[in-house]
Amino acid sequence: MNEKRLRDWWKDLSIPKKFLAVILLLAPPVLAWSCYLWIVSMHGGLGFFRVMGNFRKTFFVFGFAWIAISFLLIAIMVLKFRPFVMSKKYLGRSLSVILVLLLIMGIAGPITFYVVIEAYRIARSGDKAPQLLVADGHGSTGIPNMAVCFWTDNPTRNTVAWGKKGSTGATIREEKPGSQHAFNLVDLTPATHYWYRINDGKQYSFVSPPASGAIRFAAVGDAHFGSRNPDASSQFALKILDTVTRNPGEYAMFIGLGDMADHGFRDITWKRLFDSFSPYSTKIPFRPFAGNHDTLMDNAHHYQEYMYPDPMKLQSGTKLYYRVDVGPVHFFMLDLEWGTDTFSSAQRKWLESELSKVPAGDWKIVMSHCFYYSSGSMEYGWPWYDDKQTIDAITPIIKKYDVDLVIGGHNHHMELLQKDGIPYLVVGSFGGVPDPEPLYVSPASLWRKFGQYGFLDVTVDGSKASMNFRDPEGQVLKSAVCEKGKGLVEPEP
Repeated sequence: MNEKRLRDWWKDLSIPKKFLAVILLLAPPVLAWSCYLWIVSMHGGLGFFRVMGNFRKTFFVFGFAWIAISFLLIAIMVLKFRPFVMSKKYLGRSLSVILVLLLIMGIAGPITFYVVIEAYRIARSGDKAPQLLVADGHGSTGIPNMAVCFWTDNPTRNTVAWGKKGSTGATIREEKPGSQHAFNLVDLTPATHYWYRINDGKQYSFVSPPASGAIRFAAVGDAHFGSRNPDASSQFALKILDTVTRNPGEYAMFIGLGDMADHGFRDITWKRLFDSFSPYSTKIPFRPFAGNHDTLMDNAHHYQEYMYPDPMKLQSGTKLYYRVDVGPVHFFMLDLEWGTDTFSSAQRKWLESELSKVPAGDWKIVMSHCFYYSSGSMEYGWPWYDDKQTIDAITPIIKKYDVDLVIGGHNHHMELLQKDGIPYLVVGSFGGVPDPEPLYVSPASLWRKFGQYGFLDVTVDGSKASMNFRDPEGQVLKSAVCEKGKGLVEPEP
């Protein structure tokens, strides 16, 4: 095809066909950038691109490359292929084949990506095993309400019988069939043995938290169930759960600091997680909150459906950030996944309002998936240590309202730090791939343990909180004592 024939071909094309040709040429960059904007607009999407530098570069290179290629193609068509381009027959044919292949790849790539992610997001993998979840706020007795929660692929109508140990109890019946099931157990008597049974199945039991005296809880994040480290995410996470639930009532509550699932947009991951966790999470009050992997690819809906289903009562905040009260100890669980990208003005206003309501002398514990101060290294082009965003945005609030203790995960190690007289603890050691030894040590760091799985054990008693970092079997790795208003008073050297 020479220049004259190409010019005649273009001239003979009708306006609609010319318009279609231009649309095809513009489609790859438009689709590439639409895909980018789609991800950024997701819940946590901005944080994903901010932190994951390699992915960000890939998308930018892909998007800008297609802009350049498309403008080149349009220029060639508008100029009707300059003679030097079409001077050789085989060069022209080869160029045409290459351009057609590029167009197919440029259009099919983003569409395939979108379809695959959406397919993962809407696909269901079957029934989910039950859990005993902690609701926000508190009941009339000063401890949190609970909910027996599970999911069924097909809508069903269920009943839960429950009561104090030794009593016949009461029965809760659902009004209509559904897939989300949450049976609220409210106004519990503190430090009391309870039993419950779903339909006519197995009977479970748990001990409600105390409203006074010593209040003990366990916390850890980053199980990354279903990750590239499957042996650890199952072996060590389940060992930790076994240790915490071995003696009924020993711990008032088990708190998951986010990233329970590795790829939260894959429903099969949640099913496997619940199947594995259920033997333990049915016999201790369990409160997991969202991490960046739990909500990955706009998957906050899976987290909310499974970890805070609609029938559960909500007293303050939202399904992603809330306050839990256990007597004089008040937990403020924030939605900080990659950093402050999900820390909205509404969440800030809620946090300050709720902190200001805590009675003088009570304990204030702020918890989030993302850390504030931490040692770490550069990864994906982002510094995984002393997070400037969370420090600048939230630590002034923590100081202003005299928060006593701050606990987070995100980094896969254990660390004890203190800044401005406030202890900051990092406990991302539930089962994800352990972080390597840090290249950067935070000036606030007092103790750190890398390459070790384990959990945090805290007992608040009066004006002091005893903190123990333990290995999966429960052996103490590090102990420290925090006194209200004074920070760490007995950290070991």
